Amino acid sequence: MTIRVVCYGLGPIGIGIARLALTRAGVEVVGAIDLDPQKIGRDLGTLVGVADAGVIVSGDAAATLAEARPDVVLHATSSALAKVAEQLGQIAKAGAHVVSTCEELAYPWTAQPQLAAELDAAARRAGVTLLGTGVNPGYAMDALPLMLTAPCAAVRGVRVLRVVDAARRRGPLQRKVGAGLTPAEFEARVKTGLVRHVGLPESLHMLATRLGWRLDKMDDTIAAVLAESRAANVRRRARSARLSRNRRRPTGAHDDRGGIARRYRHRGDRAQRRSKRHARRARVGQHGRGAAGSLLVKVVSCQSSQLTTDN
Repeated sequence: MTIRVVCYGLGPIGIGIARLALTRAGVEVVGAIDLDPQKIGRDLGTLVGVADAGVIVSGDAAATLAEARPDVVLHATSSALAKVAEQLGQIAKAGAHVVSTCEELAYPWTAQPQLAAELDAAARRAGVTLLGTGVNPGYAMDALPLMLTAPCAAVRGVRVLRVVDAARRRGPLQRKVGAGLTPAEFEARVKTGLVRHVGLPESLHMLATRLGWRLDKMDDTIAAVLAESRAANVRRRARSARLSRNRRRPTGAHDDRGGIARRYRHRGDRAQRRSKRHARRARVGQHGRGAAGSLLVKVVSCQSSQLTTDN
């Protein structure tokens, strides 16, 4: 069975998703949407660096969805659910399922319950699924830790540590984590929400819900890690030991034992701890951008009618 897909959003992540989709067996790319005038009218294959695909990038989402009639839309336009809600509603109304990189869509029920309910109702009316997924949230800091609890007879706490070298990542991610800012600029952007790890609260609540925990509170702290010497460029390979980036630690308080705070750490039986050590030693040969694209394209082949990141 060939699944017809439209690629919606052709930024750095969207380009990677489109490239994978064009070469994936069982997936046929039938349309592409982006608002960038430099991309509209170009062949998608040429744009992503493969052979001509015969798919021309359009700036008209409604027309593309109506003409292409996709089964699934691979959506990669924004991290903020409020910004993409109208797009998601439009896609659902067109009768297509959505697999999106929008971090806040991964588990919106706690942080944005009203918007989540509205999108859920729209999806149910259309008989489609809206799924937000990627490396994080969607895998590294929620789905994977949940899977690692499988050998545990009981789980008393979970701790997840993720280290990202922003020097080798795309510009938008560097700006999100505040790379290259002065301490004063960093603090100002933290206060306005411009510097943050989008999707981290969603991972926390997804973990707690699937483990059957009720969180009494959530503490979220963001602190800068300062460079030890001046670097001419954030992408410079010969850089100081610690390039400027942010360190964020969410903590959920779980109420099963007198309200003791539960950080992201697995504390379970020996078999589980051994699994954790092995997982920590593993090395993945690509950055989150490529891994996110791989996850989205592979999800397209799933046939479950109740498809959510955590199950």
